Amino acid sequence: MKAIFYSIIGLILLTGTLNAQPGYSYVSDRKFKDPTDLLGYNFRPFRWEIKDEKEENITAGSYSFGITQSNLYVDGKDIKGVYSINNINPTKFGYQLVLMNARNPALQGHLKVVLNAKRQVEALIFKRSTKEKEIIFHLPILTEEQRTKEEQYFTDKNELKIENADSIWGRIIRPFLVSYNENGIQDKIIPTDSVLIKFETRTTIIEKKIKEKKPPKPKKEKKNIKKEDVTGKDDKEVKDDAIEKETDDKVKEEAKAKEETDEPEKEDKKVVIESKVKEPEPENLDKKFPDSNIEQDSAQVKEDKEDKKVKIIKQNYAIIRFKIKFEDGSIEDKKAELKINKVTMKEDAQAGPEDEKYQITVTPSTGSPFYIYLTADKAVNSIEFPDKKYWVRGN
Repeated sequence: MKAIFYSIIGLILLTGTLNAQPGYSYVSDRKFKDPTDLLGYNFRPFRWEIKDEKEENITAGSYSFGITQSNLYVDGKDIKGVYSINNINPTKFGYQLVLMNARNPALQGHLKVVLNAKRQVEALIFKRSTKEKEIIFHLPILTEEQRTKEEQYFTDKNELKIENADSIWGRIIRPFLVSYNENGIQDKIIPTDSVLIKFETRTTIIEKKIKEKKPPKPKKEKKNIKKEDVTGKDDKEVKDDAIEKETDDKVKEEAKAKEETDEPEKEDKKVVIESKVKEPEPENLDKKFPDSNIEQDSAQVKEDKEDKKVKIIKQNYAIIRFKIKFEDGSIEDKKAELKINKVTMKEDAQAGPEDEKYQITVTPSTGSPFYIYLTADKAVNSIEFPDKKYWVRGN
């Protein structure tokens, strides 16, 4: 079911990326170290020319070249179509794609990908068929202002270093490029997309007040007349003394009842006391308790009698913000908040100096784990989820 879901999302993203993505793609956006790096990328030039004949600037997105595993998707006036890729050959200038029109096999041509010394694409040379002339499409170069904005916003390669797995907390990664694992489509991220991966630790402090326990009241001892308590008396004398005490107690109770009957009725004690007590004047209260607050003092006394039991809970989270582009060109913001159970790091001893040498595995409490890949210098290079992989700027 998950595979079907990712396939549907991939098809939606494929159409949206190749046909409706605004803006240009720039020379410095991506490095292409081998032919597989081309797969999924969408080039959007800013100028075209036919050598010694004509040249013209291009509106952003009006021409585009999207490369997949088996097809080249071309958009633009007079050349729009889907061309089958027979093979991709490395050349001195870069790479050459051998093409055939999927609807018209007679149209066989090529796409030359021209690289600079940094393995970045400077131009595309497209020829739809053997009978047509080559059209050169130039990619733009970032202005200083654009370059500064990108440097300030995106996470650059070799910028964010993670010494160990626990060092990710409190860090924010703002990727520059995303590639979708299901179909390999690559997409440049722009600052207004607000795509990020944030790692944070949340601390919750819970205070529970425990009232001081009062000491238990001492139990009253019952006095019983026992034979052993009376020394020097026989059984008859003990019995006579008990009868005499009982008689005296009875006489005293009768006398007390008579006195209460003879006395006049008294008012309720609480009412009487309240009627006789005069409330102090405010100024007298101030003199008696200068600069004091009775309510605060009472609360403080109460607080002193109570102990606080403090419980501190720490929980790690990963917050992922991303966008989904649909076939109709609409864009939907998405946010996922994952509670993280653990993070671990392992090293690939066989990795070269330019490879991703370290892998941090981030395991959430629910769902699949995702991975952060680091360079040999332990700098963040990419973040891989089950359906896509993000890259920092400079790859």
